[in-house]
Amino acid sequence: MLRLSHLFKDVYGQEGGKVGGLRSALQTLRETDPQRILFVGDAPTDYSASQTVGTRFVGVATKRNGWVDGKEPFPVVTAVSELQL
Repeated sequence: MLRLSHLFKDVYGQEGGKVGGLRSALQTLRETDPQRILFVGDAPTDYSASQTVGTRFVGVATKRNGWVDGKEPFPVVTAVSELQL
């Protein structure tokens, strides 16, 4: 168990797609400013969804995506535990 629940208000999954999930999060949280939402993802489609909705984004580097911090248009971490409040 990662014990990261204290870092998040809620977690949203694939139902309705990534863009739908982000929009649902905004609605559920009654948030009118998408920049107050941080989307943490590990796929190019995650970043694309964040751009569509207007949220902030942090990528999690994996062997599959090959992301490197400083070479992407968004911050990259190698583990969710690297996120700082």
